[in-house]
Amino acid sequence: ELEQVLRRFIRYLKLVIEARKRVVSALVYPSVLVGLSIAMLFVMAIFVMPRFTVFYDSMDMELPLLTRITLGVSVFLRDNILYILAGIIATVVAVRRWARTPTGAVRLDHWRLRIPLLGPVLHLFSLAEYCRSLSTLLAGGMPLVPSMEISGRAVSNLYVRGKISPTVQQVREGKALHEALDGTGIVTDLAIDMVKVGEATGSLDVMLTNIADFFDEEVELRMQRILSLVEPLMLVIMGCLVAALLISVYMPMFNAMGGIA
Repeated sequence: ELEQVLRRFIRYLKLVIEARKRVVSALVYPSVLVGLSIAMLFVMAIFVMPRFTVFYDSMDMELPLLTRITLGVSVFLRDNILYILAGIIATVVAVRRWARTPTGAVRLDHWRLRIPLLGPVLHLFSLAEYCRSLSTLLAGGMPLVPSMEISGRAVSNLYVRGKISPTVQQVREGKALHEALDGTGIVTDLAIDMVKVGEATGSLDVMLTNIADFFDEEVELRMQRILSLVEPLMLVIMGCLVAALLISVYMPMFNAMGGIA
């Protein structure tokens, strides 16, 4: 059955790659929007706001608290921008090195699963990877335990992989697959019930394929919902920040004109 197995393997790779592309493409726009927003705030704080500091100092006027805080932060950023950039670069390098260690990689993947909104999507994507690879191997005629060993290593999230790994020994000792997966605490109840039905009816590979298809559809649906929330939310947040900066800068002028009037 080599030809059939290879066809299933190619189909599996296409589905996984397409799912990853959808997730990455869905995150591109929010990432660009956040990056440009941060860059705009830095430009305003470093190059624009200090000019108002000189202007207000020459007028020798009492500034509101919000204006003093904003101008103080901008002056601090301008005077210490090199140290701040060096600290950011050092932090990024240190985190990347820590993430390459076994402990750091597992903890980083665990933290990714805790990200609001995005964490559940990554969780479902990892489960879909496991179910689809296990289904492909079982459909090709490989025994359950070796298939579980290989499928566990196919999961990209190391935290999920670590949770699934003990199920191999449990199934080898005679425990049912759905019971072993239920003990991990990371597999959904629906998936466990479907695995149980698949074991009882002798169609485990078909059930695992259905589970993976369901998870893929859920991932795509949730990503669309996240995008529909993130885009307007980012625009509102950036509008509020820019409005706060403008108000803090021009408030002394308004107060001065009100006093003259």
